[in-house]
Amino acid sequence: MNLENRKILVTGGTSGIGQKVVGTLLNKGAFVYINYKDNEDNREVTDQLLKRFEGKYMFLKADVSNEKEEFENKIREIIKD
Repeated sequence: MNLENRKILVTGGTSGIGQKVVGTLLNKGAFVYINYKDNEDNREVTDQLLKRFEGKYMFLKADVSNEKEEFENKIREIIKD
């Protein structure tokens, strides 16, 4: 599956399954918005792991579980981009 020119948001993208999904999507050509709640250490490790995809992903810090307005603002950022 070719995902060139697709923009995809992955929540929980800095650890576990989410991090694996991010890598798969990048390998298929997508631009990936990587959402994380607050773990800066995981964000930094993920950034290091993805260096070869520089320019093809962006981190978005937001708590999707209870900050509806904040998350909606992040979605608006993606749509404008």
